Amino acid sequence: MEIPLFLAISQQEMASCSHIPQNVAWLGCHFSETAPDLTGFPTHLPENSFLIIDDSVPILNHDPNRIVRQTAQIVSNCGCKGVLLDFQRPPQAQSIQMVQALLELPCPVGVAELYAQELDCPVFLSPIPPTCPPEKYLGPWHRREIWMDLSCSPTQITVTAKGSQTTPLAQMDGALPHRDQALCCHYRIEKYDSEIRFLVQRTEEDLTALIKKCRSHGVTQAFGLYQELGNK
Repeated sequence: MEIPLFLAISQQEMASCSHIPQNVAWLGCHFSETAPDLTGFPTHLPENSFLIIDDSVPILNHDPNRIVRQTAQIVSNCGCKGVLLDFQRPPQAQSIQMVQALLELPCPVGVAELYAQELDCPVFLSPIPPTCPPEKYLGPWHRREIWMDLSCSPTQITVTAKGSQTTPLAQMDGALPHRDQALCCHYRIEKYDSEIRFLVQRTEEDLTALIKKCRSHGVTQAFGLYQELGNK
């Protein structure tokens, strides 16, 4: 079975794009700072889209039951396929309670790995680093359904006499003539007097290969940012 890629798209991006992607994940829904509700939610989406709820605003005095009812209404009105809880703040009592309540929604609910360890639900994993074999990265979750965050992951690895340092990059410039099929990435090597740099990134070809490789390791859905992958 093919793994579908859902593009996380904001309201502004959706309003300005000439062609709405076939698979959409709504980005920007979070908890209100002034009310016990969600804010930034959609009123209309393509059928079988995902709703992403993030914790960019901390969960404080938000009533879980109220949030569940509101989310269920959004899912019903928009015909959503499922909900992704992209919670990246350290778990607290309120946020744990909120996750547990939202798992009662009548649709698939994926939960970020910070919260998913002890839960019976799909786990949402951060992008697989281009320096790590996919099977090793996914191995600890081999008995779980996995929703994967997908990214080109531009990275610089600097090797000196003292060791190596890995640094994420905002973007990658220049050609990447070499390919590592096991890691699903392209790279180039730059040699200097006191160091060697490996510039690594996943191309469209690599992302396609990565998705195919992940099918046999429990991955059922893939998500990526529209601003990064929308033209790939």
